[in-house]
Amino acid sequence: MPERSEREALASPETPTPVRSPDRNQSVVERTIAITRSLRGVAHALMECAFDARAAGELDLDGFLAVSDRYQAMINQANTALYEVVKTLPPLSEHIAKIELATAELETAAARLRDVKDVLTISAELLAALSSLTIAVLRPDPAAIAATAEAIAAVTASIRARIVSR
Repeated sequence: MPERSEREALASPETPTPVRSPDRNQSVVERTIAITRSLRGVAHALMECAFDARAAGELDLDGFLAVSDRYQAMINQANTALYEVVKTLPPLSEHIAKIELATAELETAAARLRDVKDVLTISAELLAALSSLTIAVLRPDPAAIAATAEAIAAVTASIRARIVSR
């Protein structure tokens, strides 16, 4: 069986064939997969909130379409970040913990997305955080890593600030 390219292995719904032997850099790939999985989960939850808000008459069509467009852009940014990590294996290992911590806090806050008003703003902030992650992967310096962690933390703060009783 011919070996698949990295992109094919990542895009395949079946268990991908390892594209590199396990080593310290592979840990960075696995950690990035976990981060992007979490961020994709929040993006998906935001999209579900937009569907619910639209059905309840709380979100007009333009707002719904904006969230939908941002959702697709978020998924694309997550893919780009992951592809770039696999392709370049940047030296993220000493800094990735900051992003992981911010992502874990976001996951906790995201459990309350159903109680949030203004999914438009949160979707824009999450898209910015995913874009920041891509930049951090392409330029893994401490400032880019810190900016990514801060962008993710800003989404967490935004969710917490927008929780309403329903």
